[in-house]
Amino acid sequence: MPNLHPKTRKRPGQKVPSPKLRDETLKLATLAMKAREWQKAVDHWAELRKSGARVVAAYDQAARALIHLDRSEEAEVLIQEGIQRFPKNATLALRHAALPEHRKDWSQAVTRWQAFHQRFKGTAHSHLQHGKALILNGQTEEAEALLGIAAQRWPDDRLIATERAALAVHRRDWPLALERWRGVRTRFEDSATASQGECEALIALGLLDEAETLIQATVSRHPDHPGLMMQGATVAMQRQDWVMACERWSTFRQRFGISPEICEQEVEALIQSGQKETAKTLLMEATRRYPNRQPLALKLAQRLSQQQDWILAAERWKLLRKRFSPTVESFLEEARALTQLERWDEAESVLNQARRRWPRDRKLARQWAELALLRQDWQTAADRWQRFRKANPNHPVGYLKGIQALMARAEFEQAASLLEHALTRFPQKPELIAWQAEIGLAREEAATVNEWEGFYRAVLEGRSKPATTIEAPAADNSEPPPTLKPPLSFWRKWTLGKGA
Repeated sequence: MPNLHPKTRKRPGQKVPSPKLRDETLKLATLAMKAREWQKAVDHWAELRKSGARVVAAYDQAARALIHLDRSEEAEVLIQEGIQRFPKNATLALRHAALPEHRKDWSQAVTRWQAFHQRFKGTAHSHLQHGKALILNGQTEEAEALLGIAAQRWPDDRLIATERAALAVHRRDWPLALERWRGVRTRFEDSATASQGECEALIALGLLDEAETLIQATVSRHPDHPGLMMQGATVAMQRQDWVMACERWSTFRQRFGISPEICEQEVEALIQSGQKETAKTLLMEATRRYPNRQPLALKLAQRLSQQQDWILAAERWKLLRKRFSPTVESFLEEARALTQLERWDEAESVLNQARRRWPRDRKLARQWAELALLRQDWQTAADRWQRFRKANPNHPVGYLKGIQALMARAEFEQAASLLEHALTRFPQKPELIAWQAEIGLAREEAATVNEWEGFYRAVLEGRSKPATTIEAPAADNSEPPPTLKPPLSFWRKWTLGKGA
């Protein structure tokens, strides 16, 4: 604790403040700090410095108030001034070492803590902060050594023991983490934080039954500890006890309020337990609360697509790509939902926008070509699948779908040619082999259709007459030859006006 009442020393040409005025200003500044009225505190500390009073707190506590006002650069300048005035003061040196932490400049923090410990003996707190800075700067080996020394010097310090256990977690040394957390829990009166850490280590080591036993034994003693309740729900998730997981996440949400991360976990548990409508309802509520939370919006859109709620899915995918950075998936899924609703032109527009962004994306090219097939725009489909094959010559779907489009246009020779080329690339592909028979039958039927078409034209033009009699059965009572009828494809072709 800094000395708030040191002797005031007169400088040449400076008026010495009265002790009463100094004490009154000091009291006002201290009260402002306690009330968290940071700007008032800054003003009072400045008044005290201006008066010439040699008060360390006028620099140290003023810097603290400035940090709360997010004015860390001013705090840095002020601490430097204080160190020049009180070069041997450990309190100012401590504040100077801690300042880079507020800027998350961990490298400078490490340098300053090293300088501090070279000049001063240090405390458990300074070693703890030095160790944290080393961890956040990626120097975990140095942090391990420093905290080990600190643990020997201050064996009863709970924060140092806790930080050493957390360091083992950071290094993913789960056996060591388990050992250290157990040590913290048994030594410091069943610490809830230690129980949470021990449970995390047990989960990481796959000791789920032990983790569940620990949770059941400690949650009743620490019912208001959110970390323990969260670990309890996580244990249930890992054990795939979805009903228990739903119950625990729901209890957590009701007790501590909803948060995006918790909502995502609870939704997963609800889906796995078959409560899909409840999951959707929760997601809708969460996205209303956190409209700028991209993972929640994505989860809801995916959930709606999986449930085939195509109208809402289309809306959500569109909102997702407009509110957040658009992705290929958001375009593809919106187009898929629109396609399921047979809103062909909208799906086409969405895919065209996506293709302008990602002209070489294979998934987009495939869905773009597939859309033409679904619309039964056979010529467009054939053209698009040809472009797909050119860009992806080693992907069999381009050949299969291209053959399908050509067959729908009754371009059997072109389909046969494409199939022959495809079989040279994929000779063992069953779907391609099946097309051989299909094309063969189609070509035979096409020839038959052409014969019947010629005959039917001749009948209409009076150049021929259809048979009106049926021959009598043969004397040996054998079955008469079957009467030939035009194939169904002939009538379909004729009635559609293709033979007129």
